[in-house]
Amino acid sequence: MKDTATVITRLLMSAEYIIHILAAILLVIAAIGISFQSLSEIKFSMVSMLTLISNSLLILIIKEVLWTIIRFIKTQDFSVSSFLHLGVVSSIRQMLFIEAQKSTEKMEPLIYFGELGVNAIVILILMASFYLWQKGYSLKVLKKNGGNIDESNNGSKDSPG
Repeated sequence: MKDTATVITRLLMSAEYIIHILAAILLVIAAIGISFQSLSEIKFSMVSMLTLISNSLLILIIKEVLWTIIRFIKTQDFSVSSFLHLGVVSSIRQMLFIEAQKSTEKMEPLIYFGELGVNAIVILILMASFYLWQKGYSLKVLKKNGGNIDESNNGSKDSPG
């Protein structure tokens, strides 16, 4: 019975690795496709430039998800900082989209400022969360090292950033 559970666990772990690798490959293909599309549609107008910036931020989001997948495959560890970075970049991208939409069509001022305000609040909350997470991590390192700051531990898998 125990051997069956071990075999099933190994099969599920293998399937999970395959899913992560396929997701990583699809993300790379998407990033390349977005890059080519963005470069082929360059026009020197405000909307075109905002779209180019938005697509560049989308590529950064894809890169961050890809990096998270690679880190998981290598170490079986997820970092909170990756998801906080994703949230900030996504909110900035949404703000640029709202600005592009406003420049091409008439938007209700209340809706425009409301959406920008919500995204700004989300960014502030995520930045505060990242700050608190870093402080907590620093305290954890200090406690672990008996009050001594050990700078050689900056590249550990648990380190912020």
